[in-house]
Amino acid sequence: MRKQIFSLDVLQFSVVLLQVHFCWSQNTLVIPSQPIIASAGSDVTLPCQLDPVKDLRDMVVEWSRHDLTPRYIHIRRDGLDFLIDQNSLYLGRTSVSESRLQQGDMSLSLTRVRASDGGKYSCYIPLINIKAEVTLMVVSVAPPSMSLIKERSGSPVLRCESRGWYPEPELEWLDSEGTVLLRTEAQRGASEELFSVSSRLSVEQRLGNTFTCRVRQQESGQSREAQLSITDNLLEPCPSCSLSWILFSLSLILFLAAVAVLVVWKCKIKRKKSDSKRIELGEKEERESMMKEEITNLLKQQDETQRLQLKENLEKTETELRYVNDVINRLTVEKDVLMKFKEEPLEAIHNLKILIETEKKKLGPILIKDKSKKQTQYVETLQRENYMHMKTVEVLDNQIKTLEEVISVSVQRKGQLEAELQQMEKQKKRQETKTQQETREEEEKVNVQENVQVNAHDQPQKSQV
Repeated sequence: MRKQIFSLDVLQFSVVLLQVHFCWSQNTLVIPSQPIIASAGSDVTLPCQLDPVKDLRDMVVEWSRHDLTPRYIHIRRDGLDFLIDQNSLYLGRTSVSESRLQQGDMSLSLTRVRASDGGKYSCYIPLINIKAEVTLMVVSVAPPSMSLIKERSGSPVLRCESRGWYPEPELEWLDSEGTVLLRTEAQRGASEELFSVSSRLSVEQRLGNTFTCRVRQQESGQSREAQLSITDNLLEPCPSCSLSWILFSLSLILFLAAVAVLVVWKCKIKRKKSDSKRIELGEKEERESMMKEEITNLLKQQDETQRLQLKENLEKTETELRYVNDVINRLTVEKDVLMKFKEEPLEAIHNLKILIETEKKKLGPILIKDKSKKQTQYVETLQRENYMHMKTVEVLDNQIKTLEEVISVSVQRKGQLEAELQQMEKQKKRQETKTQQETREEEEKVNVQENVQVNAHDQPQKSQV
């Protein structure tokens, strides 16, 4: 009877699984057909919508890029962000809205977009094994600047440059009629993400010429341009700039300079000495303060980076520790349920053993054939039932043993995570202590510098007196 009930339960469970699979097999992920275009430094959302709509809050959803290692961008599991395997390029820059997940929307929000973020992103739901790809194109544009340079030969040269482009742009020179005169490709340094482009163009000395410098990207269609018109003031030399006029002007300037020097030399000789000392002292202090400020800023940036990294590691470890605790609690509850379920067959085995021994004793002195045969069949029935209970206990023992092994591994991982948390907390306290000490030292240095400046200001006044 129990075998039949168990077979019916398995059959019902299989039917339910088939119904769930058939229901989910009709779902698709809706994404935009065109690439998502975002500017470098901005925030962007990569759309991915389940159709028809179903609640995804308790399901596993994944975002990944297969051209990266590790490839995971964002994972959400059991209602929490599971970011242990997240690629370090996306730390602290990704999120998935829980309210949108309730509506079947697993869109990924990405902040502070970088040039390296461009590529194909996969949104994936493992339970129903459906996946879709969203393409992100990152662009960065900057207006070009134009200037006119006169060469020694007298012909004008136009110069155009623009920095901070992504993807790679090209520069075009156009005349007033829109004809392309010259094209130049962009360049990028080894340690830079963005492209720069610059070019020079020698132009004919014709009045009224208007030249356009255009920088554009082929992929995104973005472009910026600047114009400059060449007038007669830029091309024709000044008629008064003859050699005699230049010599006369120079002699007049020298004469006036000599008279001015003789008049003010005696009045300013003492003031020059004091002013020069103050200027030298001020320049020296300014250089020293600028160097100290740069060093301080670098140290602050390093400390801030370390603090942010430590904070992210703390959040990761705490999230994993909560997940491990949740796993331990669930497995412990399942183990307790199996232990209670095991008590019933154990009690049945005990009672059947007593009943079997009693029936075997009754078989000894009985000589009636038919009655002995019936009692023997009854004993065999009891023994078969006892065997079934023993097999049930054996299956339950194997399941309990497996749960205990998983719980043991989880407890070991919990201990490791708690040790890591303690070490991170100690490191955090050391950083805070170091920051407080540096703040006190900086305040003391500022007070010393103020005293030195006051003394330096007083000394020239005493010497003048």
